[in-house]
Amino acid sequence: MTQILNLLQGILFPINSCFYYCPTNTLMVLQHKSCSYNRKCDNLQKYQGIQSSLPGSWKLIDHVEKCSLQAQGKAYVHDGGELDAFPHIQTLKVFPKEELFAKVVMVRFDSTILLQKKLDLKTQVTSAVSTIKYLFEAGAKIILLSDWSMKINSKLPVVESVAEFLSSVLQLKVSSSRCISNFSLSKTEDLAKEDILLLENLSEFKGELANCSKFAEQLSSVIDIFVNDSFSNSHKILASTVGVPPFCSACVAGFHFEESLCQLKSLFHEKPCIAIIGGGNLFDKATAVRYLASRCDGLVFVGMMAFQIMHALGLHVPLNLLEGGALKEASNIIQLARNRKIPILYPKDFWCTTNDFPKQMEIFPAHGILDGWTPVDLGPKALDEINSLLRDCKEIIWIGPVKFRLPSQVISGASKLVSTLDKLTQSNCKITVIGNMACQAVMKESSFVSDYNMVENASVVWEFLKGRRLPSLMALDRAYPFVIDWNAAYSHPFQPLVVDIGSAFIDNQFLEFLDISQVEQLANMHSLPALLNDFYVLKESGPIFHTMASIVSGDDIWELFWELVTKKHRWEYVAWNGLFLLTMAKRRKDLNFLGLEINEKLVRRCLDCVHQSSIMNGYFIATNATSTFRSIVSSYPGELVLVSIQMCPNPDFNKPEHRWRMLQRSLVEAIADRLASDGKVFLQSDIEAVAVRMKEHFLKYGKGKVSVEDNEESAEKDRKGWLKENPFGVHSDWEQHVVDRGAPMYRLMLSKSYSPPTPTH
Repeated sequence: MTQILNLLQGILFPINSCFYYCPTNTLMVLQHKSCSYNRKCDNLQKYQGIQSSLPGSWKLIDHVEKCSLQAQGKAYVHDGGELDAFPHIQTLKVFPKEELFAKVVMVRFDSTILLQKKLDLKTQVTSAVSTIKYLFEAGAKIILLSDWSMKINSKLPVVESVAEFLSSVLQLKVSSSRCISNFSLSKTEDLAKEDILLLENLSEFKGELANCSKFAEQLSSVIDIFVNDSFSNSHKILASTVGVPPFCSACVAGFHFEESLCQLKSLFHEKPCIAIIGGGNLFDKATAVRYLASRCDGLVFVGMMAFQIMHALGLHVPLNLLEGGALKEASNIIQLARNRKIPILYPKDFWCTTNDFPKQMEIFPAHGILDGWTPVDLGPKALDEINSLLRDCKEIIWIGPVKFRLPSQVISGASKLVSTLDKLTQSNCKITVIGNMACQAVMKESSFVSDYNMVENASVVWEFLKGRRLPSLMALDRAYPFVIDWNAAYSHPFQPLVVDIGSAFIDNQFLEFLDISQVEQLANMHSLPALLNDFYVLKESGPIFHTMASIVSGDDIWELFWELVTKKHRWEYVAWNGLFLLTMAKRRKDLNFLGLEINEKLVRRCLDCVHQSSIMNGYFIATNATSTFRSIVSSYPGELVLVSIQMCPNPDFNKPEHRWRMLQRSLVEAIADRLASDGKVFLQSDIEAVAVRMKEHFLKYGKGKVSVEDNEESAEKDRKGWLKENPFGVHSDWEQHVVDRGAPMYRLMLSKSYSPPTPTH
């Protein structure tokens, strides 16, 4: 074997853990990489701590001991239901810059920002432009992609004129190409000639809106890395935002996308917080309004929704101002506000006009609008009440326009509202304005535009407030949500690193040592009938390893099972492969061992051992390695010398489509990129089809950097090329189980060839 294998002399098998504990008694603070957004939209500040709810407060933790991460990333609506938090995504800001050099990077940009007739480089345009310039400076080949219409800029009807316009904005040469319609993206020679290439208008292709997989594959045929910088489309399912990512080795958020995401994450952080709600269609937005009522300290209605609230309060409202089905929803919102003892403010008077005399305007009280008259603007009493309520606010969220049924050229409610908000910005009140019309009012009337946070596309925010996932956000690569303090993890953080990726499995044979009467007693004692049911399910499932978490009903039942096992002292029958890796960490103190495992329930027990044994070169993280491997390993200060992936059987393995999910292209490419020259990848499974698939994935997606290790005379192979013996000399628990029953193991060692240092651009 090579020097690395000689160095190890042992097996590296899946370690199943996370870092609830420190390896030592040293206190350790987790640093969250999510950011807050200040009103000038230019400061991304890192927080230290764990997110206890989102959007919501941030809880700083003094220590990690027995800190549960299960509640991480959850926000709760008024009825106790959960609102999914934003996932922690990979961003361009933290993506290794050296890995961009000479790569083909597709940027899905936001045309509503970069193609505006009047660009203000002091606003969101700055971050949108910075994304492209940053990629250019990093030496990437850039393909720009978007959709646009004449409404955005009537002077840009065709791709050639858009390319010319972007060249002036970016101060970089942008060339146009019609390779999509010519089906020649994969064959285009333009990439070799130009650094920045703009493709055709996506709105001209049906495959875009249909999220056609063939169309998405065509778009991504030459792409290495995908950068989504079009946050305004994140609520839509498009081929260019959702379909393309699976075909790329890395999918990250651009600077503008991250900036917009941070704006949403920063909502509801200050108290008191008031929501100003404009526009109509309460029936469809009721869930979002209820969420606002559950998080804010008061609601102010300044649009058509106000009449639905007034109707639910029993006030007279003309029939033509009512929305179908909105009465019940409005009543629920009012009841929620009463339960929370927060005010709901609706306009007490309106400026109204009539069809017969459209230029004649009169003020009517809210409950006394005469037939034939239609509200067009907020009255003076309404504005005075709003000013009074907002006076002491520390945060204001204005979403939706000050707009009623008929448009009017003489309305001034929005401008007067902006005047009030302007004064508040100067008293350290954080103000977020959401929606095109509301943002336009601020930009037109405000003297302090830079002091506002503005999100022009309200649809994305409404979807977020409804608790719905944003499809294009979910399509991006995940990033590990914490900055890892490697100095706290390891006593010598610069030592070569060995990463083991796998699953913890429990041999159900240990159940043979459990007395059924004990199980029944515990089930009755804790009123958990499912405990007994799970026991029988496990007993009848045959002598095969199972992922305990996929069978038992919940945390409580899991703890009881563990209690039974530990009382019997039958640890040897529990396939804690993590313990094996910890044993190797004890033997080889000149290496650092990192285990990545997705199951938090299982890894807690390994961390007990870490804590009790005072192991200084073992560290364990509960995470999905497929999506977070790159972000975790990229931050490690030493070299990655070995990655071990050992696929054990799973109940789902009788379904072929489930066998391949455990090793995906993104993980293979991340390993190939981060592995040191002459580094090794050890693959092993007792299912030949799984081992073959893993091998094929590394040879196909390893970018030509990894190959099968075949120059070791001591490594005896069978006729198919599988290693007959474990090259490290020690069997894992599962491997020993397979060998004892006379079944074969399929092993393979891959090696990364030497590559010269990547030049800087």
